[in-house]
Amino acid sequence: NCIFLYNPIWDGSLQMPAETMRKVVDGGVTQGGDLGYKGAEGRSLFRPTDIEVGPDGALYMAGWGSVYGTEYVPAEKWTAEENAKYQGRVFRLRHKENALIDRKKWDTAKRKKTLAEWTFDELIEDIGHQLQVWRVNAQDELVRRGSAVRKPLIDAIDSSNLTEAQATWSVWALGHIDGRSGNSRTITDYALANREADLNVRIQATRILGENKAKDAIPALILLLDDKEPRVRLAAVQSLGQVGWSGNDDFILQALADETDRLALYSAWQVMRRQLPLEKRRALMGDDRAGIRLMAALGLMEERAATPEQIFALQDDGDLRISSVANDWLQKTGARKANVVLAAAERNFRERTKVSMKASGDYDVLFTTDGSTPKAGGTASKYAGELTIDKDTVLRAAAFASGRQVSKVETLALHRITDSEWADRLFVRTLAAKGSDNRYDAIDDGLQRGVLAYADGSGETITELPESIAGATLVRTHPKDAGISGKEFLSFEINLPANLYVAYDAKAAPPVWLKGGFAKIEGAVVTSRGNRFDVYQRSASAGWVTLGGNHGGGEKPGAMYQV
Repeated sequence: NCIFLYNPIWDGSLQMPAETMRKVVDGGVTQGGDLGYKGAEGRSLFRPTDIEVGPDGALYMAGWGSVYGTEYVPAEKWTAEENAKYQGRVFRLRHKENALIDRKKWDTAKRKKTLAEWTFDELIEDIGHQLQVWRVNAQDELVRRGSAVRKPLIDAIDSSNLTEAQATWSVWALGHIDGRSGNSRTITDYALANREADLNVRIQATRILGENKAKDAIPALILLLDDKEPRVRLAAVQSLGQVGWSGNDDFILQALADETDRLALYSAWQVMRRQLPLEKRRALMGDDRAGIRLMAALGLMEERAATPEQIFALQDDGDLRISSVANDWLQKTGARKANVVLAAAERNFRERTKVSMKASGDYDVLFTTDGSTPKAGGTASKYAGELTIDKDTVLRAAAFASGRQVSKVETLALHRITDSEWADRLFVRTLAAKGSDNRYDAIDDGLQRGVLAYADGSGETITELPESIAGATLVRTHPKDAGISGKEFLSFEINLPANLYVAYDAKAAPPVWLKGGFAKIEGAVVTSRGNRFDVYQRSASAGWVTLGGNHGGGEKPGAMYQV
């Protein structure tokens, strides 16, 4: 039963209500007269459908009765109160302590004349009025006068003496006049700020170019896609959707690729759906620019034109926005029914290595060994048992059911170490986690910002690290093993002496094996989930290395360490 007034704030191009709201009307104390129906808690006084401010300063509200639509009521139950519920009304709301605006101040002499008799200044006075019908009438009259008022309109806009409402309706009047003649130069100059124009006028001018379908303004609209103000970029996106891209796809996509404002981005991929054919948008899902991949994927998902094969390819995209959207889609559509695990005795091997593949559930696993994507009916082989690999190989595999892909494509790169590499390059081999069936990976030279922190597929990435360890070989551990304790847990073999670093949860007490043999260094490793890890270091000789378990005691273990 209450009406609140809020001041807007802008989050990029999205208007949001400010936190503080002022109560304008309280239905519990409104002097509404005899409505035939009384409001109460949980019982609406009326259902407003429109609200306007009158020339007297009062609020005028049109509304249904206390319900929307109608409900069947038997004749014997049709009371006066029921009848009142269905009677629409116009309410005038005024503050009991503040007088209305004196009629003499708004019902002036000009209102006795026809609009055609009004002066330009009288029309400009009304074009920004709070009463909408007066604004519309004033603008319509200016547009009717056309070229005769074009220069006075431009002078008024350029003067900076107009209110925001007057400037808005005036520049649109100019836009309507110029639109009839096909002249978009002045409006384009306002949009580009080549003429004196505040932000509001620039936004309105950009919108007008779309409304007028000004094809000669397409280059200007493309420039505005890179404007620093997100509301201008949003207007440019929408206007290009109205004008059409007219063969400027490459320039427009390049300008849109780095868009970060959420509303402008949403509008961009919606416009892309209407401007580019389906097959081109499918091809853009493989584009080098993350923003373009994201927009193409969202459009195809919206149209239900995306295939599981296409979305599986995005599940591990380097852009977190894309991988999150892909994973949500796969979960909601039920397309992801299985996972495939590829396991190698050694990824970097001296002579040969064994590879196994396993799908969760009763599904076939199809694989290739040339780096191509496995497809049903293609050149992929069906996995039937352990493979022996004796040369450099890029193995890719996915699960299939009745010829349809039901898992993402997993990739395993295998490398046969040459004699020269063995002598000069560090390799981590034969990883083993005692008492754990979880996967552990060694990523050569892989430690840098943005890489996955763990081998569990959770998407947690490393966001900060000391520069002294950037580029080191990363052993991805598994977070489910965080509760394991003891002196011997993780073991592996290295072919050369090396510096060994362990990143351990800064909130947890380090275990004895870590405190006794390692020295803490400056800097920390931080992950995308806000976990912070202190870094400990010691020297390691060539041969076998053994580390203890993660849990150093206490009620709760820290996050799993990384090596």
